[in-house]
Amino acid sequence: MKKLICTFMLLLAIVVVHSQNKNEERKERLRIASSKIKSTTQIAYEYVWDQKTGSKKPSTKGVKISTRVYDLKGNIVEEISYNQFGNVDSKTSYKYDGKGNNIELVVSNSDGSPIEESHYEFKRDTLSQLKTHRVKDNLTYSNFMWNVFEAENGNRVFHVFSYSSDDTTLVGSQRNVFDSKNNLITYYSYKGKYLNYKYVYLYNDKGRMIEIKFYNKQEEFTGSQKFKYDLKENLIETQNCGAYNIPYETTVYKNDPNGNVIEAIVYTDNDLKKPKALYKFNYEYYK
Repeated sequence: MKKLICTFMLLLAIVVVHSQNKNEERKERLRIASSKIKSTTQIAYEYVWDQKTGSKKPSTKGVKISTRVYDLKGNIVEEISYNQFGNVDSKTSYKYDGKGNNIELVVSNSDGSPIEESHYEFKRDTLSQLKTHRVKDNLTYSNFMWNVFEAENGNRVFHVFSYSSDDTTLVGSQRNVFDSKNNLITYYSYKGKYLNYKYVYLYNDKGRMIEIKFYNKQEEFTGSQKFKYDLKENLIETQNCGAYNIPYETTVYKNDPNGNVIEAIVYTDNDLKKPKALYKFNYEYYK
């Protein structure tokens, strides 16, 4: 169960955090706000062998793996992670300014003791600067320099440079390339002055992301994640593929009439006869 929890949390991290551009994030916030969703809880069920039927079936008892709490504007205000026994493992809280910009992030243990703390200040609506960053009892300052300029092909390129607290050492940087529709199309991550990895994003004619391609520091293709949608533009399937573009894991999603994911089944490879995990999503709504 612990492995399944880690796998699905990683999948969510890729889909929700790394893959979403500002357009996708805005749509998601509006969907959550319009649906008046107060919280979402994910429950994991392992598939176990059933001697009577001679096939695998989901276990009757699930384990709670995470809960997300939202404000009335659709912003995440708290995220709770649970361990393999269903007990609280950690909590992450978020604060926002009047424009919806995240200005504070605090990660704490189950007993409330802080693990990590970050504060952000915004120079412009779309540009943020990390003001302070605290890990346990050590306060560190990370200085960021932001540059925005137009590339030769007309795409908007957004650079983030991270320096040490004394402003002398380049720790790393990010290079984000956006198309004319403000969709993120290429993401570069550098460690020091050298490329660490690269993501390439592809979209359909409706502006929905259909694939993320992953490359290593040598810019060699290492795998991809593909997305499929129904006619209402709800996510219905994701595929994780390796370097040879062969699926090693497929997740099929079931949505309610409002477009909320209520169930996800993870299959080995692309074989829908080989389920390995079931995830259910419970919702609480504002009255």
